Amino acid sequence: MVEVFMIELNCRFCGESLQPTSIGRIVNGYELFSCPKCESIGVLSEPTPDQVKKIYDELFSVGGYDQHREEFRLIKQGKVPRSPYRHLLLKFIETRLKGRKMLEIGGGIGSFGVYAESRGWDYTDFDVSEAAVNFAHDLGIKSNCFSSANPPSLPSAEYDLVVMWEVIEHVYDVKGYLDEIYRTLKPGGMYLLSTPNYYRTAYQKSDFGILGSPPVHINFFTKKALESILTESGFEKVNVYKRRLYFPTKLSFRESKTIFQRLLALEESPTLIGIARKPQ
Repeated sequence: MVEVFMIELNCRFCGESLQPTSIGRIVNGYELFSCPKCESIGVLSEPTPDQVKKIYDELFSVGGYDQHREEFRLIKQGKVPRSPYRHLLLKFIETRLKGRKMLEIGGGIGSFGVYAESRGWDYTDFDVSEAAVNFAHDLGIKSNCFSSANPPSLPSAEYDLVVMWEVIEHVYDVKGYLDEIYRTLKPGGMYLLSTPNYYRTAYQKSDFGILGSPPVHINFFTKKALESILTESGFEKVNVYKRRLYFPTKLSFRESKTIFQRLLALEESPTLIGIARKPQ
């Protein structure tokens, strides 16, 4: 695959007028570049909205997002899919917010929305995949489809909490998304997100996998980079940490060993968690 590169005047992560620097890595035919200021990493060529829609419609309907389809099946059977860490984080957020109006960007088939509504949240989702939105509608979730060409158009000071689980690595105009999220949050509102850690062991071994490579994942973040772009976007009380607590999905020595190593920081955590607040 050959990419056509265009020199950008502004970093699409932090907005600074700096020329991106190649980091000397090519993943799935895409060269990776870094911003000299915020140190975020990504590709320089933007997938078209049609390409993005096709990628995610296929992933949700027949492709590699089989876990999402399994979650949908379980919910339709009246069961709650296991996502204990996200559920714990939401309960933590609830102790710090009085309001209960939530926006999720990239909510997929709606599994987190089902859980949020069960806890009394007024929940709305936006997703670029029509297939995902149709799944969510089937679960009774308020979900809207939008084009990846721009962040969704949102009302000002509307939401108490904005959530993006494993989404920021997919969007091209990161700065535009962060600005829109900041604007749509109420004063004192919070932003909760997760994203793969660029220093995760697999990435350092050049094992990105199909679902972790461009054009699916087009951004890669370190703890420092994520802290930088959140702060540059005006958020305060920015806390980015490496997830250490993992729950076993099956009883195996290999999985148990990996969980133990991550817990003790003997192995780099594969996931970053970010929590930030809009000033009052």
